[in-house]
Amino acid sequence: MGRFPGLFLIVLLLMIVSTGNVYSQSKKERLREAAKSKNTSSSQKGIDEARQLLLGGNPFESLMAYSTMVSLDSSNVALSCEYAYVLAVTGNFDAALFRIDDIWPNRFLYPEIPYFASQIFSLMGNGEAASAINEAFPGRKDPAWVSANAIVLSEKYMPAKTASILHVDKAPEIFSRANRLTSRGSYLQAVSLYYEINSSYPDEYLPQVGYSIALEKAGLNRLAADVLEKAIRILDKDPGKAGDKAILEKRFASLRVKQSEAPKAYIGKVLEGASLKKSSPRLMAYAGGMVSPSYTNMNGRFGYFLSGSGNASVDLGISSVSGNTSYNLGMTYYKRHKVLVAGFGLAGNFTGNTSAAFLKISVGFSFQSRNQVSSWDIFWDGMAPFSKTQPTTVGFSAGRSMYFGKRN
Repeated sequence: MGRFPGLFLIVLLLMIVSTGNVYSQSKKERLREAAKSKNTSSSQKGIDEARQLLLGGNPFESLMAYSTMVSLDSSNVALSCEYAYVLAVTGNFDAALFRIDDIWPNRFLYPEIPYFASQIFSLMGNGEAASAINEAFPGRKDPAWVSANAIVLSEKYMPAKTASILHVDKAPEIFSRANRLTSRGSYLQAVSLYYEINSSYPDEYLPQVGYSIALEKAGLNRLAADVLEKAIRILDKDPGKAGDKAILEKRFASLRVKQSEAPKAYIGKVLEGASLKKSSPRLMAYAGGMVSPSYTNMNGRFGYFLSGSGNASVDLGISSVSGNTSYNLGMTYYKRHKVLVAGFGLAGNFTGNTSAAFLKISVGFSFQSRNQVSSWDIFWDGMAPFSKTQPTTVGFSAGRSMYFGKRN
């Protein structure tokens, strides 16, 4: 930890001001934050209204309502699920699958994800994928507001079935796209494309194999095995493909073993629908530090989101400089603007029998994961003492944050 004049803290303060999030905001940004705060405080009312619009036969008005709410609270998983479903109801299947695919990795945390994924596939006419998802999540708690009306909604909004065949010239392009989606982890979108190809060309074994792989990656092992068995039967007709058949048979045996295993523990069931509760809080935890020959710093913080992008945190830390160990305890308010994060608060430092109070100013960068459940963070922390006998100090740390719950 180096010792710098108070001028350094002034520079940090100016950096915070420049982000327009903590100390000064433009009129446009203030209006946006005010709208966001208003939306957060009344979001459950807005969600209820959007649901009633859908159930009342106004899906496009419902879609507009959900779109506005999602734009202000993009990390709300339950809201994103409902938005994806309404997209499917209004015929926007690609957008619906994109949404649900993005949060699919969290399917064991939120019961809404597999439920609405199955409903989307049902609306698309892929009943086997819808059934496989339901089968993979036994004991799932479905959202009551829609599950009681799901059959009626499906019958009303499912597009009429057509006997159209995918043009032979388009099949290779769609097959390549499905392969790319699988490699990128967008398994549900890939499942949809493979199903489209196989519906038109059921005697081609490679799309069946691709379909099976995407299903397995999505955790739908029973259907993955059934589809792979179809591919093996297709190869029975071609003696020249005996080598390929042998490889697929080994994979088929492995899939049957997976299929017989007990379903993965469903955390959402243990939580008994906690993600659906109105007051479910949005929390975070951070751990990080820096280690060097003369300076070691380990710190953590636990925060509660007061708004969509701001959280109040309890900070804990331990530092060692040339063998002298000190402990820090404080509270800080952090605000995010895209990848920039800035914060200010109070901290106490305890070294041996002495203690001191500091004004803390923190700036840094936070790079969130695609599904917004974690981030990699880099922070510079400035500590200005209230006592003239204490030095101004600056520390650096890098670490990882995890986010829990959802904002309503």
